[in-house]
Amino acid sequence: MRPDEVTRTALVTVIGAALVFIVQSLIYKYILVPTDVVVEVWIKERYAISAAIVFVVTVASQILWYYIATRYKGDEKEAESMRVPWLGLLILSLTSAVIGVYFAAYFSDGSSDPLKSGSSEAFVSLIVFFVIDVLILYWLATAISTPRGYLMYIVPGSLFLRRSLLRIR
Repeated sequence: MRPDEVTRTALVTVIGAALVFIVQSLIYKYILVPTDVVVEVWIKERYAISAAIVFVVTVASQILWYYIATRYKGDEKEAESMRVPWLGLLILSLTSAVIGVYFAAYFSDGSSDPLKSGSSEAFVSLIVFFVIDVLILYWLATAISTPRGYLMYIVPGSLFLRRSLLRIR
């Protein structure tokens, strides 16, 4: 990967990490406060773990895509088939979001202690936040930073982002 691609990837990942671990936690603490749990405990024991799962799997998918893209040796005609691994990694990232939502919203260790249960009130907002996280950390990062070559425009929307917004040809 070229230095500009690495820089864009790092920048998107840092912004995504701040969004996942700081901004969304503050939103739950002060704006979308779930009333079915003790918020501070839920954020620390449920949301943070769920967010970490989504973050790690999505960033690992992003890194794996870059690895695949830098090793690609095919021609222009074969490049279209590389959309399948990209979509597979997107599905893996979205699956981690589903697991994260389940853990933070519904998973219970079986005790009647409300401190050890999830927040069903946060279900919809968790889905929205985790999908946004995947879109930023995987789709956006890969759309603007997939190494130059035949795979550069495999990611949906990358042509628009690179040519219109970033002025990359």
